[in-house]
Formats: sequence, structure tokens, C-alpha cells
Amino acid sequence: MKSAADTPAFSLSFLDPETRPAFLALLADRLAQQITDDSARHLARLGFRTPAICVSALMYLHRHGPSSLTDLAQAYGQQHQLVTLRIATLEEQGLAIRQPDPKDSRRRLILLTADGQDEAARLSLHLARMTRALDGLAAQLGADLPALLQSAIDHLNRDPLSRRIDAMATE
Repeated sequence: MKSAADTPAFSLSFLDPETRPAFLALLADRLAQQITDDSARHLARLGFRTPAICVSALMYLHRHGPSSLTDLAQAYGQQHQLVTLRIATLEEQGLAIRQPDPKDSRRRLILLTADGQDEAARLSLHLARMTRALDGLAAQLGADLPALLQSAIDHLNRDPLSRRIDAMATE
């Protein structure tokens, strides 16, 4: 499988300003893929079993304790199917298990195994280093990238791009 690192560098320098917006989603996707691929290689090199795409689920369970798929889907703001795939991957790695909820027999809770707890504790140290690395990137960019991305998501949730475009059509 090819990674972002296997793909030639991409730049918008060849585009005129009017065409650049057509590439926004592509850039966002490339950034996400580059971060995921680089993180996956780094985590594997350090001996972690958690796939990069599942780190957030593992850390959520570590910080919040046993949770249902619904809890995780709401925390992620994503559909159950995606969360189910991530949890299944953690289960395959022996890092998480599903058990009946003692308070509601209709629900199943996902919890970390002892190996999952150990992995999460080790990942916490790694994430502290990642935070420092992102601080360096923030200094280079002049912006806190996670905060900027979250802010963009929040603003577009309140006022979607499509509505912004439609408003300009009436000007």
C-alpha cells in the first residue's frame, strides 16, 4: 500500500488564486494521510502495537474508562461503523475487549485489557513528546495546528461553506 511519503510532493504554486479552493479537501486529506503514515512508521519503530489510526480510541478508553460504541461515536462525532472498525482492530491486537454493561444488559462496553492499559501508559509518554513536536511546528507555522483545525471545524459547523457560498450569490 502506498503512503503519502511514496507520493510526489504536492504544491498549490501552479494554481491561480481562483482555482486553489478546488484543492482544499485534497490538501486536508493529504495532511491527514501524511500524519497517519508518519505516525504509523514511528509507532511501529518504537514497538507499539496500536495502529496510528486507533491511538485516539485507545487513549479515549484509557482516560474515560469503559465506554459503549455510542459513547465513542459521539466523542468522535463519527458513525458507529468507523468506530466499530477501530475497536475491532484494538480487539485483534489484544488491547481491548467488549463486555456486557452490568447496568444495562442491552449495551456492551469496550474496555482496555491489561496490555491495552500498559500500551496506553506508554503512549501517554509518546504523546507528550508529540505535543512538544507540534509546539515546534506551531512556531514554524505561526499557529497551533490542532487548535486551528478544530476552530475551522467549529466555524464550519456553525456556518457551513455551502451557506457562505450561497450568501455570496445574493450579493
